[in-house]
Order: sequence, then C-alpha cells, then structure tokens
Amino acid sequence: MNTALSLHHVGRALVHLNQRRGFKANRKTDDPGERGKIASASARLEIKMAGFETPGAFLAARLRIYSRSATTIA
Repeated sequence: MNTALSLHHVGRALVHLNQRRGFKANRKTDDPGERGKIASASARLEIKMAGFETPGAFLAARLRIYSRSATTIA
C-alpha cells in the first residue's frame, strides 16, 4: 500500500475479520500429517511470494498471468 488508511477503514477491516473468524470451529481433524502438509505448502507459497510487497500484489500479478494465458488459448 502506498497510502495510509484512515482509522475508520482500519476499524471496519478489524470488525469484518472478527465477524468472519471461526476457522478453528471448521477444523475436522487434528492429524499431525496434515500439519506437515500445511507447513510445506506454506513454505512453497512464501518462496513464490518473494519480491512482492503485499499478498494482494502477488495475487494481482498471478491473475494477470492467468487471464493473459486464458485469452491466448481461447
């Protein structure tokens, strides 16, 4: 981000995150093997995101790549 957010926008973001939390309630298993898969996937993602300032910048670049390849195939 290149500009500062107002306190109102920061507060709205926190309220939104708080309303939609609950990720622990959706957990089906506590299998140790699953934690290893998540950790390795997270490490791969960290490597792919290197060089991007924010996760949003990474996703925007990825969207541009995929939308460009979709238009050339069709």
